[in-house]
Amino acid sequence: MAGASYYYSIGIAIALNIMGFHLATVERSSFPKKITVPIRWLAGGSFTLYLIHLPLLSVGLAFDPTIRTTMSGGYIVLLAVIGACYVLAELGERRKASARQIVESIYCKYSDVILYIKRHNAVL
Repeated sequence: MAGASYYYSIGIAIALNIMGFHLATVERSSFPKKITVPIRWLAGGSFTLYLIHLPLLSVGLAFDPTIRTTMSGGYIVLLAVIGACYVLAELGERRKASARQIVESIYCKYSDVILYIKRHNAVL
């Protein structure tokens, strides 16, 4: 049975591999722009895919438990879940900049009021 040092050494080796690849390709583009644009778009929704895929698969299975008995049913559910995850990513994850601007504008608008309340121990 492998100990913790084994797994740490594997993790360090992988991290060094990633850093080395980055340093080797930082000055040149490894892939044509036609490929990098879709890859970056897909990568932009990966966190939502990571968070939401299993709950969506569970919901799909709850609606129709027999869907996983056929290969075509499995592919349909898989494509539907991935599509739904990227739709949700488009609605949420990719809107972070606009949401941040809204929160910052609200904060800037009311920050003077908050400071006044804190300074004068005023009660709302």
